[in-house]
Amino acid sequence: MAGKRKRVLLLFMLIGAVVGFLAVSGKKVFFEHGNIMAAAAGEDKVLATAGSSQDFKYGMDILGPAWQWVFPRTFIKRRFDNDQLNRVLNYRLNYDKLNDMYYGSAKAGVALNRLAIRPSFLKFPKRIYAPEWYWQDVDAAVNLSLAYNIEPVGYIFGSFCRDVAHVFSGCMEGTDKAAPPSDEWKTILRAVFRRYSSPGNEKIIYYEIWNEPDLDSYFLPNQPQTAKANEYLRLFKDAVEVRNEVNPNIKLLFGSLSDVYAVDFLREVFRNPQGKNLFNKAWALSAHAYGQHQGKMALIRNVLNDYDADQKPIWLTELNDTYNYNPGRSDDEPIIISPEWLRDLFTNLEQNYNVTKFFWFRAVDSQWGPGLFSKSGRGDAAVYYQNGFFYNSYKIAVNQNVYSGQKLDWRNYISEVSIGDANGNGRAFDRGDVICAIIKYLGLKNRRFVFRDQTKVFLYDTDVNYRFDRQDVINFIAWYLNSPSSASGGACLPLGAS
Repeated sequence: MAGKRKRVLLLFMLIGAVVGFLAVSGKKVFFEHGNIMAAAAGEDKVLATAGSSQDFKYGMDILGPAWQWVFPRTFIKRRFDNDQLNRVLNYRLNYDKLNDMYYGSAKAGVALNRLAIRPSFLKFPKRIYAPEWYWQDVDAAVNLSLAYNIEPVGYIFGSFCRDVAHVFSGCMEGTDKAAPPSDEWKTILRAVFRRYSSPGNEKIIYYEIWNEPDLDSYFLPNQPQTAKANEYLRLFKDAVEVRNEVNPNIKLLFGSLSDVYAVDFLREVFRNPQGKNLFNKAWALSAHAYGQHQGKMALIRNVLNDYDADQKPIWLTELNDTYNYNPGRSDDEPIIISPEWLRDLFTNLEQNYNVTKFFWFRAVDSQWGPGLFSKSGRGDAAVYYQNGFFYNSYKIAVNQNVYSGQKLDWRNYISEVSIGDANGNGRAFDRGDVICAIIKYLGLKNRRFVFRDQTKVFLYDTDVNYRFDRQDVINFIAWYLNSPSSASGGACLPLGAS
């Protein structure tokens, strides 16, 4: 009995944060097929669904390709000695700051949100994390985006972390650029598509496949463009097959090409016997440009002409003016981009090169150029404040869909515990679910709930005091869903009963 209790205590050293959060919010969030519904009084509304891209042109890569890694997180509890793993697994997203970012973006007229979905943050090695699939962060980013009528456009790149050693060797940070094998890649695509794009649950319609596959920074380092293009075509072919299986209405964007080797990469694509056929299955070609925008779009159009390929619309999914505004600029010198310059750029690219969607990179000032916000501080203490120079220029230039509502209560749209499986299925759990599940797991006969300071849960039996926090809940629920026949303890008593 003592050994069992010791194992239980070790297993459940971590629940108070999630249950405390649920106790504070007093809300239960349901994730249903179709739309997200907030059960909180005063916000009983169905969120926007995907598909408004047909109506709006202008968006942003709001959080950048590393948002799941670098965005401020709230400290939960230290579980590992290695800080690298701690930064990801033991911190939840700082949802109030995420909410601030979306609210400010919506007020500036941002209508499209390019959102990175990285497998290394969706599925962890079983030795270090349970459940096997973790949807919580991407759920939060998607749900809040839709709540502000900003349509998310997903881009999927990267592979799973194979084991603990792989995590520490850079899988989380994206420094592992290998192309995943088809069975793994299809598993990734199938899970993401089913969760966010299944018929009747189309929160995301548009997906880019990979990110800048022409660069060593993201794909097959030290390999020639021929090898990169051939492997990319394999990944895109897999995406087409999974798209057709899950929901043929999903729209795939081909390329996500940088403005460095895009032309060389595209030529190698069309030299592949399957290249033109696969390219023609895409909804649009996506590319990036950080200066000399018209010239770069002209070069891409020339390649498509040379190979008699479909003259698809181009989506500029990363756009800034780094070359003109970044070199030689001191850190405290404001970057000024006028609304007239922006509007002229958008108009020229649309009319002359059929660029139909524009995503500024990114909402936060960076080495790539100005954003809607400037950042003060680092890590969890980071504060984002409006960049008046560029914020106003962007808002005037895009002149679209400016959000006029109040800042939303993020707790109505976020599930603190959201787990699932490879089919994209998942459910949210409220405080009562969690306590009931723990009781059944422990098989306690004499149970009593005591809430203290709204941050911890103490559960007593006749002679042992158990304390739980958030990670215990997540670990337990994963076990419970996989082994329901192992649960014991019978029906749960109402909260507060003894």
